Amino acid sequence: MKKAETNTPITLKQIALKVGVSNIAVGHVLLGSGKKTVRVSEKTAERIRQVAAEMNYRPNLIARQLAGKGSNIIGVVIDTCAPEIHFKLLSEMERLAGLKNYRFMVGQTHNDISKINQYREDFASRGVDGIICMAHQDPDRGHEVFAAYSSFKNVVFIGKPLLDNNDSYYVSSDYREGMSKAVDHLCTQKCKRIGLLLLSTRTKAMEFRLEGFELGLKNHGFEKKHDLVEYIGLPGQISIKSLEPYILRLVHDHSVDGILACNDMIAAMAVRILQTNGLKVPEQVRVIGYDNVDWAGLFNPGITTLDQNYMQMSKLAIELLWAQINNQKIERKQRCVMVPPTLVVRQSA
Repeated sequence: MKKAETNTPITLKQIALKVGVSNIAVGHVLLGSGKKTVRVSEKTAERIRQVAAEMNYRPNLIARQLAGKGSNIIGVVIDTCAPEIHFKLLSEMERLAGLKNYRFMVGQTHNDISKINQYREDFASRGVDGIICMAHQDPDRGHEVFAAYSSFKNVVFIGKPLLDNNDSYYVSSDYREGMSKAVDHLCTQKCKRIGLLLLSTRTKAMEFRLEGFELGLKNHGFEKKHDLVEYIGLPGQISIKSLEPYILRLVHDHSVDGILACNDMIAAMAVRILQTNGLKVPEQVRVIGYDNVDWAGLFNPGITTLDQNYMQMSKLAIELLWAQINNQKIERKQRCVMVPPTLVVRQSA
């Protein structure tokens, strides 16, 4: 008869016996003990990690904390309605953290401050070593989220906080530079009137896009035209039907020959609306998106867009958090990192 499985935790000694090394070597690899006195080859360390995974080993959190060790857990809170690019950021950051033997504990919600505070308490009770906050951009609740999470010792925000005390750590796409680059490109393509499509969210990301748009126009000698900026609705509530009046107003009432969209989905909808109404893209109207999502190059025509360089942003965010966890000195100007987007030119512009 097969012996019933038990929930008895796997110990370092069991792993050491299976690998054929000392308990001290296993503790060094899995718990970070004896950093200055223990030496383990990378080949042996990889074998220890492999066996630990096979045996479903989990560190004893209480024992680690009593020994003055970290939990090797990073808490992450993310808005469920965040742009697609944020979930790619989350995936890449989790991969990079895994290379340092850290695991993610993720909480998701949308504009629910009670849940956000609950996640904060969960992170504190689990003794997480650091936090990555991706849910602080709501203009009504962002200040509360920032106040709640900035009190943690090791925190990195993705996107500039609404309330920045100049002492926070954050990594953000440089939306101003991105939109300015997009205007530059349309101007080199002889566009004379450029329209902008923004979400009606009042977030910093939308605000910075508008500032970049206006800066780009100014650099090319164009006046700011508020009637060429359309606020098209909230995330999740925009369809081709709801967007069509804004596009037709820009084209028929204001004779735009270039359109900048706040993301690639809006850009793709704009292209379809223009085509359905007998307008050729890019011959009559050029369209640029933002984010460079995976399907942007497969669309017909391929969407010209701004790539936020999420892999670089992920790497910088983990490095900032890692530096805090390890008590490394970071100059104030290095705590706030703006990553310039890259213009990806395709057929739509």
